[in-house]
Amino acid sequence: MEAIQEATRRKGKRRFLSLTTGTFNTAVGFLSLRSNTEGNFNTAMGAGTLLSNAGSNNTATGAAALLSNTTGSNNSGFGSTALALNTSGSLNTAIGAQALSSNTAGFENTAIGVGALGSSTGTGNIAVGFGAGGNVTTAITSSVSATTS
Repeated sequence: MEAIQEATRRKGKRRFLSLTTGTFNTAVGFLSLRSNTEGNFNTAMGAGTLLSNAGSNNTATGAAALLSNTTGSNNSGFGSTALALNTSGSLNTAIGAQALSSNTAGFENTAIGVGALGSSTGTGNIAVGFGAGGNVTTAITSSVSATTS
């Protein structure tokens, strides 16, 4: 347990309450990485980030980013509720509030912009721009961009 404590950084209330063997994790914020037991190399910054996490190599910044992630690994969520419903999806990148917020098990998605791919549960999708790909749900390998005039 000493090694775990030395390699893990904690700041905020009620974080790492379930940590057993996970190492090299950083949590800043109320309930961040609260349920992490064995996940390694995770970074959680913001209230509720990576709350249910057991996966490894995830980065979440912003309230409720990657909130429901359980076994998903190698995900990056930046923005309030980015990848919030992700449970087992891996290799996803969401930048912007609510980006990829409905993704549960999709993998290899990239969403950049507020609400980009917000309804997507598919795989291999790319969307750039405010609300881009908002209507994409279960598509596999699509690219969408949004422009405003």
